[in-house]
Amino acid sequence: RSRQAFSPRISFDATHLRLDSSVLDDIPVIEPGFPPMLGMHGLGPLDGQVVGAQLYQPLINVGAWNARRQAGSALDAAELSLHRSRQEVEVAVVESYFGAQTARRQVEAEQKGLATALRSLRQAEAGFEQDLIAPVDVLSARTRVAEMKARVAAAEARVVAAQAILRRVLGMDGDVQLVLTDPVPRPHPPGPDRPIDRDALAERSDLRALEQGLEAARYGVKRARAAWLPDVNLYARYDRLYGNDPLDFDETGWLLAVNLRWTPFAGFAQAGALDEA
Repeated sequence: RSRQAFSPRISFDATHLRLDSSVLDDIPVIEPGFPPMLGMHGLGPLDGQVVGAQLYQPLINVGAWNARRQAGSALDAAELSLHRSRQEVEVAVVESYFGAQTARRQVEAEQKGLATALRSLRQAEAGFEQDLIAPVDVLSARTRVAEMKARVAAAEARVVAAQAILRRVLGMDGDVQLVLTDPVPRPHPPGPDRPIDRDALAERSDLRALEQGLEAARYGVKRARAAWLPDVNLYARYDRLYGNDPLDFDETGWLLAVNLRWTPFAGFAQAGALDEA
């Protein structure tokens, strides 16, 4: 669409004309003879065709050029944003998958802690029966067992939630049973502190999308400023006129024009568009 403001426009039109009016009836004419006499004559309906072709070519339109470059920058920004969104979807899938795996491993760890708390409770109860441990230690061991059971239940709830998130990310139904086989990868150890890698940042599609969006905004400002500049257009038209009744004629005509249009003031419209840009 941005090409339309500086691309040529060619159009053709054909019209059949028929005019039937009382003005064409009873027209006074001089009849031949001696002496000549004044008579009335009807011409009947006027019938003819008009066939034409026209060319419209903008020559200078600064606003259209900037609009074209603005649209190009906006398109680049949209494509980069789409690429970034696809990467985010991939990260979300990986995060959800291994999140479910991690939640399952946390359940196993909490269950081991519960088993340890149960052994401690049995030892405390045996020591209490032999009057080796105070009652408060037994109560503390029972409290620890109850706490670990609660932690196991919370961990199992996190497994259900993590699997639900993974199903939602993958677009699966809620009753699909997931079997996760890939182990959780071990992260690489962090390296020494290094300065910011500008080249790596330049490859980030989200930052490049922001830069292209900023570039599109700059051309939007230039486009708004161009509203104060004149536009120059070329206009060419060719017509052919045929007459059938009551006159028989065949005429042609050419029209060639260069149009300069300049609006120095449009009710603060240019200023408002520039402020918005």
